[in-house]
Amino acid sequence: MCHEGTWCFYEGMLLCSWAKWWADFAYRKSSHEGLDIGMYRDINNKTVWVTDQLKVPAMARGTVLNICRDFLGKSIIVHHRDCPENNARFIIIYAHTRPGPDIIPGKTVNKGDILGTIADTSNRKSKIPCHLHISITEVPDTINNRRLNWDLFASPAPMGINHYNPWMFKLK
Repeated sequence: MCHEGTWCFYEGMLLCSWAKWWADFAYRKSSHEGLDIGMYRDINNKTVWVTDQLKVPAMARGTVLNICRDFLGKSIIVHHRDCPENNARFIIIYAHTRPGPDIIPGKTVNKGDILGTIADTSNRKSKIPCHLHISITEVPDTINNRRLNWDLFASPAPMGINHYNPWMFKLK
């Protein structure tokens, strides 16, 4: 359920859901490690899917750590905050994107900077509509930036990797 001007979600788009929201609506192999943002209610109260023209802004100031392939596009991994009390860092994974040409590892981004656009999924066999996957994840400092990819993030997550609900998480 959603109202005009708001994002709409199937259960499977939410953190920790085992349900799929595409194709056969069956079950995933592991629980969902983030939030899928892809449809909203327009002013005519019609549910509309985003397109590959949708720009992806940085949610907070940070540093791009890695860009890696995911099954629908590329993921941009941005370090936003350290957690000195447990030798970890908070990162945001912006997945299923097409990064901008200036978005490279080591680049500092500010809140609102455009990281790229959503990947075009129209030619995929999976028939998954365009959407942005967001994961807010705590990772140990000991993990090399090049290892920050979907092999590492997939559930069950290794020791020291924790996923947080993007709706509930506040970045400073």
